[in-house]
Amino acid sequence: MAFQIQGPLTLQGYDERGRPQFGFSAPAPARPLSAPPPRLPRQEARLLPPLQPQRPAHPKGASSTRPVCTPDGKEPLEGYFTAQFGDSGNDYVTLRFRRQGTNRSFKPGQILVGYLAGPDNQSSYESFASVDSRGRCWIWHAYTGNQRLRQAVASVLGDQRLAGEAWARMSQRCWLCGQPLTTPESLDLLVGPDCKRKKLR
Repeated sequence: MAFQIQGPLTLQGYDERGRPQFGFSAPAPARPLSAPPPRLPRQEARLLPPLQPQRPAHPKGASSTRPVCTPDGKEPLEGYFTAQFGDSGNDYVTLRFRRQGTNRSFKPGQILVGYLAGPDNQSSYESFASVDSRGRCWIWHAYTGNQRLRQAVASVLGDQRLAGEAWARMSQRCWLCGQPLTTPESLDLLVGPDCKRKKLR
C-alpha cells in the first residue's frame, strides 16, 4: 500500500561533493493515499422564489387609476391645448388630442393624448393616455403617478375651447388643426375658417 509523507521540506546539509541534501524535518503522520476524503454534511439547496414584477402601490379606487372624464360624457375635440398652472403664464403643459387611424394596430379609432416633449410644437409629442367613446381619458400605467399630467388633462377637458385658444394665442395657429392663422378674422377668433365651419357649431 502506498503512503504519502507530509511535512516541510528543508535543507539537511551537503554531501562530500558539496551537493545539497534535502529532507522532511518534521514529517506528519502518514495516511494511505487510497483513504477516502472525509465526508462533509450534505446541505440542501435553497431556491429563491421567482422575482415578481414591480407595480406602483396604488390603493384600490385611488384617484390616480380612475379616468379623467369630460363634463358632458362625450368625446373631446381633436386639437392642441395649453394647460396653465398659476397666474404667471410661464408654467404650462402643452397637450395634443389626435385620433388614431382605423387601420392602426394600437387602439384604432381612439383619441390619443400626448404631451409636448420636444422642440416641434406640432410633432414632438409623446402619448400617455387614450380617450374612449364615452369621454373617459385613461392615463396609461407608466404615467399614473404623474399628477402634473393628470391635472393638465383635467384642465383641458374642463374647458377645451379656453385651453385651445391659449395654445392658439401663443403659437398663432388654429388650435383644432394646427395650421397658421393668416386672416384678421381667424387671428381674432383663434381658429381657422374651415375648422370653425366644420368642427365648431
